[in-house]
Parts: sequence; C-alpha cells; structure tokens
Amino acid sequence: MIKSRIKEHAQARGIQIKFARNLEEISALQRDNGVKRLIVDLSAGVDFAKSFKDIIDSRIESIGVIAHVDLDTQTAAKEAGFSEVIPRSLLVKNLEQLLSE
Repeated sequence: MIKSRIKEHAQARGIQIKFARNLEEISALQRDNGVKRLIVDLSAGVDFAKSFKDIIDSRIESIGVIAHVDLDTQTAAKEAGFSEVIPRSLLVKNLEQLLSE
C-alpha cells in the first residue's frame, strides 16, 4: 500500500523513483549517480537492518522506515549507518516533503 502511494505521488510530480527488492539491488542503486535518497522498509526486523552495515553509502541520505514502536530495529538501523529512522506513519505524513527535497 505504501509503495503504491509513493509511486503515485512521484509520478504525479514528475519525480523519478526506483524500487529495489533486495540488498544487491540497493547496492546497485547507490552506485547510480542520480540517486539522492534511499527509503528502506525495515519491517523485516533487526537482522535485516543490521545487514545494511556494510552497504550503506554515507554520501546518500538513507531513511529506514520501521513499525511505530520497533525500538530494537530502530537501534540496529542507526548502528548500521542509516541517516534517519522513522515510523511508517511519519513517512506517510511527510511523503511529499521527503520526495520533493
């Protein structure tokens, strides 16, 4: 549901957006010079968040999206190098701002 909202919002504003399904695709996207920001769904939990430690490119803003009260995943994501970790509700609320910056 959130993916479709992001896609619709981006298309309506002429913003190019790409989706990745796994760590390899995320790594490849980071090598694309046009990528300004990664928004990653971390709903798979702590181990998934930790798996980003070796692939996060600090030159690209990376936002991890978590369930509202998943403090363990939030901590793991911050330790893995995410620029910011926000609850899904905040992503939806600030979607326009996140995609337009």
